Amino acid sequence: MSRTKLQNPKNNKRYSVEFVVVEGDRTPLFGLSAAEQMKLITVNDDKLNRVLQVSDQTVTGRFADVFDGKLGRLEGKVHLRVRDEVYPVVMPTRRMPLAVCPKLKAELERMMEAGIIVPVTEPTPWVSQMVATPKKNGDIRICIDPRELNKALIRERFTLPILDDALHQLGQSLFFSKADLSAGFRHVELDYESSLLTTFQT
Repeated sequence: MSRTKLQNPKNNKRYSVEFVVVEGDRTPLFGLSAAEQMKLITVNDDKLNRVLQVSDQTVTGRFADVFDGKLGRLEGKVHLRVRDEVYPVVMPTRRMPLAVCPKLKAELERMMEAGIIVPVTEPTPWVSQMVATPKKNGDIRICIDPRELNKALIRERFTLPILDDALHQLGQSLFFSKADLSAGFRHVELDYESSLLTTFQT
């Protein structure tokens, strides 16, 4: 992340705004907090009537199997396809600070118990680097750096609808709901052959 100062040309006020820097040529986007701070948008909470929230015990009680805190699993298995002409890459192990190692080991063991990852004892052609980033609550989030693997994957193409395409369909809508799937990508299971592509070293 990077922080820079911007000026609103309408009122000439300057604001300190935090940006997430990404690779490639992309159109800059404002987040909600920055847009509200710069008075570009106004959210009128008094015009909203919050009918149900996840914190409402009637919702969590009626759907207790969904809110049991366990990791769910989507039906079916995903198969990843790799271009034959791309040579497999084994990336070097990324060094971790000693202070992080106890939390890292505990999180790896938790992921194994939950069935998210499994130890691999056989040689695999692809090995990615492990990345451990801190969460806001102090826990560790474990990811992999699949840059080299991404170059070899044959991607499926699906065009997501943009906001302009979807808004006109909501003209007569009265109720809106929002849901956030916990650990979303971990609900997708890879088949055995594809899982070996995602091997990482600790």
